[in-house]
Amino acid sequence: MEGAFINILLENPVMARLCVALDKMHRPTALALREKIDSERLLDFANVLDFFGGNFELKDGKAVVPGGSKVRGAWEKLVRVSPDQGAEFLQRLAELDDGWMASYYDSMWRVQGLEAEYFSNPARLERFYMAVRGKVTSPGPGRPIFRANSDLMLLATRFDVRSNGQAHLPGGMEPWRKLFATHPHGEYDGRLAKAAPNWTQPDDVIEAVFGMCRKMVENEPLQMFIAVTNIDRARAKPLSAETVDKLLLAFTLFGDQFSLFNDAPTLSEETIVAYLDSLPRFNKGRNLVRRSDAIGTHQAVFGLWQILVRQGQIPAADADRSFRALMAAMQQMDSEQAIFEAGRAGVKALLEATGPAEDASPQNRLIELLAGNPNPSERGVHEEILQTLTRRFATQRLVSIKDVFDLADHLERVSRGESFNVAMANRLASRISEVHLPRSSLSSEESNAFSQGGWIEKHIQRQRSLNLSRAVDKA
Repeated sequence: MEGAFINILLENPVMARLCVALDKMHRPTALALREKIDSERLLDFANVLDFFGGNFELKDGKAVVPGGSKVRGAWEKLVRVSPDQGAEFLQRLAELDDGWMASYYDSMWRVQGLEAEYFSNPARLERFYMAVRGKVTSPGPGRPIFRANSDLMLLATRFDVRSNGQAHLPGGMEPWRKLFATHPHGEYDGRLAKAAPNWTQPDDVIEAVFGMCRKMVENEPLQMFIAVTNIDRARAKPLSAETVDKLLLAFTLFGDQFSLFNDAPTLSEETIVAYLDSLPRFNKGRNLVRRSDAIGTHQAVFGLWQILVRQGQIPAADADRSFRALMAAMQQMDSEQAIFEAGRAGVKALLEATGPAEDASPQNRLIELLAGNPNPSERGVHEEILQTLTRRFATQRLVSIKDVFDLADHLERVSRGESFNVAMANRLASRISEVHLPRSSLSSEESNAFSQGGWIEKHIQRQRSLNLSRAVDKA
């Protein structure tokens, strides 16, 4: 019998999906649905139950709804079945609007605190759902293999509602009006572009952003709203309209950089704007290899800064000053030597920002910092993590920062007449000879098919052909 049951699931993917959906559901609720609703009918919306049924719950035969008793009437109005009808309510919920209602219901369950109070307003609950639903409900979010509208869930859970019960718009209304009405990157939505100049309340903007959840592509305003809200959420002084406008304009090209600001709410607006102004220069220059080296060095140094700020090893009070120091170090990166010097200056600025340490080796200090900032009771665990990181570094045959910096210092002294230290060069050359240079994961045929031409990954090609030992010997 077990084999026959498995064969049924293998031959009927919809049945298998229904079994998975019911297994993830609140157990008494799943049993009630199975008892009240015919199995053939359940199969019709098995995909919706799979994605959004995890928060379905019945208690004493009645549906438990997001927002509690004060919004039961609003849910009844939207679903057109009373939550008191239990299984019938959940069935209608899953069938309605091709899964959009179930998706909205699931997202509302994930909201907590002040945000939950904000959404528990019946008028808002209905207004924002109608924006998500739109005029054409097909295709629904349960149709694809993967959940299609994760943006809705992210939006609902990333709101910033203040103690007055109102949603906080970073920068106020004006930047968001401009975003939809006159954004220089193009019109996002014709209907919203016409409506935006007449917006007067934050809820007008929120409704528009909820409407963007329906878009499978080109939902950039929604991503902007979430990203800028994340930056502004923990700041003692909210971002000004001018800074928000600057962030919105920079998002298309540099939105991936915004996470730097999330972990450091003490960064000044002047620093944020200066950083955004410094980024376009990395898109200039015809030497692609040099440009890649500059971008990689820049990303590595600021990525380390973000980790150290997040772990508290760079104090919040020093975050702005240290960020400015890194920007100054990365100012000139127009040659190979300048890129190296910028990276070295960046490492020095990072170590200075974390405070003095007994071990002067930048290599050991960085690994120690990356291992975390332990409490006194966690010293043993911290030591284990430190040893693990050190072993992994050694296993990859990577070259120590200290060795590279020592060689650079020595070559600088050689240029001023000091004798060349052959022992140091041989030691580093031996280490470099063990480095496993990168190999492409694609064959030549696959690379040609992927790129539709003879494009060569020049950066990797250069690393492959470079004899590092010979370069050290020649120096």
